Amino acid sequence: MAAVPFDKSDDGSVSLLHDINTGVLITLAFGFASAALSTLMNQTSLVFDRAPQTYALAQVGFPRQFFGLSRAAQILGPLLLSTLFATVIGVFLGYSTSTLVPSTDSIVLVGVFILIGIGLSVLALLACEPL
Repeated sequence: MAAVPFDKSDDGSVSLLHDINTGVLITLAFGFASAALSTLMNQTSLVFDRAPQTYALAQVGFPRQFFGLSRAAQILGPLLLSTLFATVIGVFLGYSTSTLVPSTDSIVLVGVFILIGIGLSVLALLACEPL
């Protein structure tokens, strides 16, 4: 929906679409920030909860990278799937409710927000790695 361009001929339309675009970007920012914080808190807690099992597995020879990869699979799989699903639904709704062609700048801006949001969750996972 944020990629629908403004109709410059109608002041009410410009204001409404600008508000929708701003609202979508704020929602994306807060959603991804809360997802990254949740990832950081939950994964940190799980590291300490699973410490005895992790120590035992490390003693029998499990590679250390396995623990990080399993955390990444737990978080990034659902995050990427839900982001892809929401993006496809948003694009579908944007195209079906508007006869206007989305602007390239809006698409790039939303894409940058999505990539930054996923990057925040990756940083949260990497912050748990030294634990």
